[in-house]
Amino acid sequence: MGGGNIEFGLSQSADSGQIVLQMRAYLFALGAFFLTAAAFGGATNGPAIVPLPQKMEVKEGRFLLGPATRIQMDEPSAATGEYLAGKLRASTGYSLPIYTNDEPVKGRIELTTKGANGALGPEGYELDVTPDGVSIKAPTQAGLFYGAQTLLQLFPPQIFSSTSVTKVAWEIPWAVHIEDEPRFQWRGFMLDCARHFFSKEDVERVLNEMALHKLNMFHWHLTDDQGWRIEIKKYPKLTEVGAWRKNASVTPPRNDDGELDTQNAHPGWSAPPKSAYGSDGRYGGFYSQDDVREVVAYAAKLHITVVPEIEMPGHAIAALAAYPEYSCDGGPFSTDTGAGVNRGVFCVGDEKVYTFLDDILSEVMQLFPGKYIHVGGDEVDMAAKKATWGKCDSCLAIMKSHGYTNLDQLQGYFTGRIGKFVNEHGKVLLGWSEIADAPLPKNAAVMDWIGGAVKTAMSGHDVVMCPTSYCYLDYYQSLDHSTEPYAIGNFLPLDRVYSFEPMPKGLEAQYQSHILGGQCNLWTEYVASLAHVEYMAFPRLCALAEVTWSPKDKRNWDDFSQRLRTHELRLAAFGVNYRRDLSVPIGEWKSSASGNSTNIQWDVTSQIKGAGQYHIVFYFAKGSGLPIHSVALLEDGKEVAADNHAGYAARNPSNPVYVLNLTAVKENAKYSVQASVGKANSSGKVTLYFKPKAQ
Repeated sequence: MGGGNIEFGLSQSADSGQIVLQMRAYLFALGAFFLTAAAFGGATNGPAIVPLPQKMEVKEGRFLLGPATRIQMDEPSAATGEYLAGKLRASTGYSLPIYTNDEPVKGRIELTTKGANGALGPEGYELDVTPDGVSIKAPTQAGLFYGAQTLLQLFPPQIFSSTSVTKVAWEIPWAVHIEDEPRFQWRGFMLDCARHFFSKEDVERVLNEMALHKLNMFHWHLTDDQGWRIEIKKYPKLTEVGAWRKNASVTPPRNDDGELDTQNAHPGWSAPPKSAYGSDGRYGGFYSQDDVREVVAYAAKLHITVVPEIEMPGHAIAALAAYPEYSCDGGPFSTDTGAGVNRGVFCVGDEKVYTFLDDILSEVMQLFPGKYIHVGGDEVDMAAKKATWGKCDSCLAIMKSHGYTNLDQLQGYFTGRIGKFVNEHGKVLLGWSEIADAPLPKNAAVMDWIGGAVKTAMSGHDVVMCPTSYCYLDYYQSLDHSTEPYAIGNFLPLDRVYSFEPMPKGLEAQYQSHILGGQCNLWTEYVASLAHVEYMAFPRLCALAEVTWSPKDKRNWDDFSQRLRTHELRLAAFGVNYRRDLSVPIGEWKSSASGNSTNIQWDVTSQIKGAGQYHIVFYFAKGSGLPIHSVALLEDGKEVAADNHAGYAARNPSNPVYVLNLTAVKENAKYSVQASVGKANSSGKVTLYFKPKAQ
C-alpha cells in the first residue's frame, strides 16, 4: 500500500460482523507528513503516547527500523519478544530475526529483565531509544509488554496495520528515555455479552484493543435477563434455553421526554451479524467452556486478567427461563424481556437455589484463574423484592429466623452465603455498589457505580471505581441523537471521561490503597455488533486508559486532545471503528444578557458547504443554564432558515439541537448563525454539523 489519496471504507462481514478496514492502494495520503516528528507528535511535536508515561525525556536523534534489525531478549522474555516481532513484521514486512544471546549488535531492539529497576513496580518499565538501538527493561514480563506497547507508538501510525505497508520510513525521530509505571493496578473495561452476543473472535479483538492502551482487567458480563452466555455442564438448559431469544433487539431506548427515540442514525455496521442467529432463526449464542479457556489464555498473553460476572440474585431471567423452579413463584420467564429492572430474581430462602448457584460457580471458578468472581448484586429494587421474597414463605421464614426487619437484609444474607462459598474456594467476591448496603462478606470487593466508595474503603474493603457519570460508555457521545446510533440515553462526552478522578474526594490517605483503580462499562442493550462496540468505546476508552495509568498532575486535556489526533491514526490503521467527531465548534456563549432576551451571532461562512441541513447544538459548560427561543441562519444579514422551537442548554438539557435547512448557497455571501436566547448566568460552546442534501 503506497502513497496517494486517503479513503477508508468500513464494511461489515455478513457472517462474522468483523470490521474490514479497506485501505485502497494508498494507506495514508500524507505519507511524507508521517515521516516528520510533527506527524505523530503531540502539542510539542514530541511522542504522542497514549496513555502518557510518568517520565519522558526527548532528545535529538533517531532510530531507523530496517531489514537488518534484529530483536534480542533474555530467555524469560521470549513470549514478549515474539509478540513484538509479530506486530512489527506484519506492517513492515521485515523478517526481524529473534536471538536470545547477549551479543551486542548495533541497531537491535533488546527486551530484558536483567538489570531492571525494581522500584518501578510489577508493571513498570524503562525504555531507551538511541540511534544505536532500543532497550526495554522491566522487572516482569507485564512491564516489558507495556514497554513494547509504548515502543510501537513511537513509530509512524501505520505500524499498527495488520498487513504490510510500503513507502513508509519506519523511523523513530527522537532519542527517548522513558521511566513508566501505572498509577492504578485496576485499569478495566466491561463488555456486556449477555444483552447482545459477541463471538469469541470479537472478544479477542477487544482484548487486543485493550492491550494497545495498557488496560489489564477485562470484566466479562456473561449473564443477564436477556441471555446466559457460558456453558455450565451440570445445567445444560442454561444455554439450550437461556442463551436464545426470538428477537435480537431489546426494547428501544426512549428520549428525554420518555418517548421512543426515532431520530437515530442507523449505520449498517450497527446491525447484529448473521452468525448470531441459530438455525431456527432465534437470536443468541454462548461460549463453550473450551471457548472460555481460549479467551482466558489469549488474555493472559496480553497480560489481561478476565473477571467473569454471573448475575445474582437479580437480573436472573435467562437462568430462570431454563430453571424456573429456582424462583419464588415458578415463573414462567422469557428471555424476550425488555431492558431495565425486571422481577426475575432467585429465591433466597430455598436451599436448592444455593446448591444450584454453588454448582455453577464451581464450574466458573475452574475456568477463570484470576482472583475475582463478580456476582452482580445490583438493581434488585424494593418492588421486585416485595413481589417475590415478600410473598414467599421460605424467604419470610429466613427473615423470621434471623430477626430481620426488612427485605433488604435478605439480600445481605444471600450475598453473605455466596461470599462464604467463594472465599472457601480461594477467590474474592466482587459485586456492584448495592452489595455494600449490608455487611460485606470477608474480603469482598465492591465495584462502585452509584456511590459509597469512601465508606466501603474505610471499612477495609477494596473498591473499583466506575461511576455512571464518567464511565458508562452506553451513553450518547453527542446531544444530537440524529447523528448517533442507538444508545441508552444520557450524555457522556470524551472530555467528561478524561476528567474522571478515580480517587474519591475526602478519602483519607490511610485508606486510599483500597481504591484499586477504575474501569469503563459498556452495556449492550442497544449495541448489537462489534463495530458498534468499538464506536461506543473509542476514543473514550483512550481517555480512561490515561486516567488510570498516568500521573494525575500530568494530565492535561488540551495536550491529550493533540496526542489523540495522532492516536486516532493508529486506531484507523488497526481497523478500529472509532467515533469520528464530524461537528465543528463555531463559538461559545457567556452570561452577558441584561434583559429577558438577546441575540447572539457566530460567523459560519467557512462552514457552509452546500445545500442541506445544518445542525446547531448548544453544549452547556457551567452556570444555571441557557434558555433558547430560536435559531436562524442569516445570509448577508437576511434570514434564510430557522428553527423556532424552545430549548434549554443545561446540565440536564432539553431540546438543545436546532436544524436549519438551507436550500441553496449564494456565491460570495456571508453566513452567520443567530440565536435568540434568554437571560442566564451560564457559559458553553456551540457546534455545527453539516448533513448534505440527498442527491
